[in-house]
Amino acid sequence: MRLGIVALGGIRHKYVIMKTGLLLFCMYATAVVSFGQELRFEYAPIHYHTRPLTNGITQLSQDQLRYEPEQGYLKSVLKALDISPSSQVLVFSSKSFQKDQITPTNPRAIYFNDANYVGWIPGADLLEIISIDPFLGPVFYDIRQTPDALDLHRNTGDCLDCHSSAKTQSVPGLFIRSSYPKGEGRFGERTVTHHTELAERWGGWYVTGQTGNAQHRGNLPDMLEVGSEAHLNVTDLSPFFDTTQFLTPHSDVMALMVLEHQTHLFNLINRANYRVRLVLHDEGVDPADPDAELPERVVAEIKRNAPALVRNLIFTGEAQLDGAIVGGAGFEAYFEALGPFDEQGRSLRQFDGKTRMFKYPCSYMIYSDSFKQLPAAYKKEVFRMLHEILTSPEPDEDFLHLSDADKTAVIEILKSTVPELSWDWK
Repeated sequence: MRLGIVALGGIRHKYVIMKTGLLLFCMYATAVVSFGQELRFEYAPIHYHTRPLTNGITQLSQDQLRYEPEQGYLKSVLKALDISPSSQVLVFSSKSFQKDQITPTNPRAIYFNDANYVGWIPGADLLEIISIDPFLGPVFYDIRQTPDALDLHRNTGDCLDCHSSAKTQSVPGLFIRSSYPKGEGRFGERTVTHHTELAERWGGWYVTGQTGNAQHRGNLPDMLEVGSEAHLNVTDLSPFFDTTQFLTPHSDVMALMVLEHQTHLFNLINRANYRVRLVLHDEGVDPADPDAELPERVVAEIKRNAPALVRNLIFTGEAQLDGAIVGGAGFEAYFEALGPFDEQGRSLRQFDGKTRMFKYPCSYMIYSDSFKQLPAAYKKEVFRMLHEILTSPEPDEDFLHLSDADKTAVIEILKSTVPELSWDWK
């Protein structure tokens, strides 16, 4: 039978949800955006707390989730959500609502795929889950780690305090943070995306694999200033903690980089979804109609939100890499095999890892259900802008990172793998 999940605010009941942390988890019901428009999460057209959900958790059946003594429900949740253990990354910065359980010798593991995120801490009471609903965005869950009757809950408020803020584009979202020492026992944090230089990434995280010639802040459990190179190119974490209690001994550098990119793109997608839908609703325009006549206010909103997403889809301003980035945990092979592929066997998931993250500079998040769910008129503008950038004989200086070969390959891959473009792109 399907899992019954009811949202009852902060009260815990059977099959109700409470908080979830990740360095990716929290939010509130309304937010005021920079141009003065209030995003009404609880009301039409979003109805964040009451809209029927469609995500990985709602598709599960109770008999798919089984308790095991060592990791509780972790293995069965990953299997049911089709998440590879090779995606494991480990964070020891104690920012979760279960922060008292997180230490450098007992880090928190995060596992993920395109639409689900699972956080597990050895010995903690709760398994934390975020599952993406294409319309609403992140929905927060936890499972109590007990062999008794399955106790699965949805959080309807607490997580929104952090996960609907400036860190997440002022809409329900996800974020990755890097911590750094500020001196005199004080620490700062910054949100990390694919724009962030590697030297500023991974403070508070363990990182395994080869990172080329780059410095970074990972593997420094004492949160020291970056100095020596002992924390670089680490392949064995056993000197830091007992790795045998985790599903893999890795905290894969390439998985971390994908996670940083993916959460950033998702936030841009979800921001556009919320803001454009709100204006379409107020103006009485059908969001599913790509040819609807658009009032001036709708046009302005689309033009306000589309450029940032387009620029990030094609990795404008991506931090340049310096030498080969290789994880070594099997994540690259798993991730690249997901496709989709064009007739020449090319995919937007194929890695470069030498000077940039991906071989073909267009994000695989264009295939996500969240992107597909975007209002039709907004998607139409995104596709138009992409086509203009990829075919312009005199590109803007912001797009000089795209070679002619890059543009040709991205156009051919998108035309082959995005059905909406097969008739529209020449």
